[in-house]
Amino acid sequence: MGFPSPAQNYVESRIDLNKQLVRHPQATFFIKADAQYPEQGILKGAMLVVDSSVKPVHGSLVVASPEDEMKLCRVQLRPLPALISVNSNEVLWTFSEPDFDERSEIFGVVTYVINSVSLAR
Repeated sequence: MGFPSPAQNYVESRIDLNKQLVRHPQATFFIKADAQYPEQGILKGAMLVVDSSVKPVHGSLVVASPEDEMKLCRVQLRPLPALISVNSNEVLWTFSEPDFDERSEIFGVVTYVINSVSLAR
């Protein structure tokens, strides 16, 4: 006969990252960052959670292909709609509001960034 553990009342279920980070499973993709983007808090090799069903808003971090190459960009809606390079702040692509709704150049919105803090890689 033993005594029940006082910690038994505080047992929580395991954290499921899919439940925490993936709102639209059919439209969510995981992409590894190929470079470091310090202003966005993204380290090289970070895992980007990208949801292609989320509509970008002004300031959204997105994965887009403005020049037929996947790039990390920031959406600018004001003063003129454009995709802005996160590296150089240069305008990569401009578009009109109707074009923006079609999102032909935008693959998806980055919803989460998972960085490794381990020194051993």
